[in-house]
Amino acid sequence: MTSKNSITTLITILDQHLFEASGTVQQAREAIIAGEKNLAIGTLLPVERVCEDALAMLCVILSLHQYGRDIPQGGER
Repeated sequence: MTSKNSITTLITILDQHLFEASGTVQQAREAIIAGEKNLAIGTLLPVERVCEDALAMLCVILSLHQYGRDIPQGGER
């Protein structure tokens, strides 16, 4: 697997995670507008983990780009 393939896969996964998080944030926004502060905050709690995961994926993507090496398959070196 080349670093380009890895980066493409990771960007696709990152996009999916952020898209889903965006929907959750929209739900929290609707709750706060409706005066449901506790519901809004509770709705946002899982987004914290998504953001942490997204940051980790972003760091991997940038590292793969920076080093631009092929990733060995099955223990190859």
